[in-house]
Amino acid sequence: MLSGLIICKILMINLILFISSHFDQNYFDQLKVDLDLKNDEKVIITFQTLDNCIKCYQIPFLIIMDLRKIKNIPDFKVLCFLKCNRKKELDVFKKKFDWNDYLMMDKGDARLKLGLKKDTHLAIIDANGSIMFEFNQENMQDIDKCVLKITKALNSK
Repeated sequence: MLSGLIICKILMINLILFISSHFDQNYFDQLKVDLDLKNDEKVIITFQTLDNCIKCYQIPFLIIMDLRKIKNIPDFKVLCFLKCNRKKELDVFKKKFDWNDYLMMDKGDARLKLGLKKDTHLAIIDANGSIMFEFNQENMQDIDKCVLKITKALNSK
């Protein structure tokens, strides 16, 4: 009897984890509209907080700047999710970092809704919502390798 109850609890926990970690298609569809993402385009997404260290800000931006210098890759959109609660914080970030790409508020659930890992710092997602690459702070340290991997992903169909 007790083992049946434990098994039931384990199954319920697994079900809750599965549901809570599931890609939210409606969220991505709205994001696609907001970004005007075409069927053959990809989006590079970075996640920032207001209290990141300077290195956490710089590495994704350096990668994006390097990618923009490469001539033989298809166009891509860039989106920064800023973990904040007010539009004013978005405006401060935009001004401080001279941000001219897409910038959206993250209430802390954007990664989950996109089906990304909790520690994802930079990701490439295609127009179907498929995750092509995820980078965390540790595997983003070699900027040249990241640019090479992203270039390959952007050039893939």
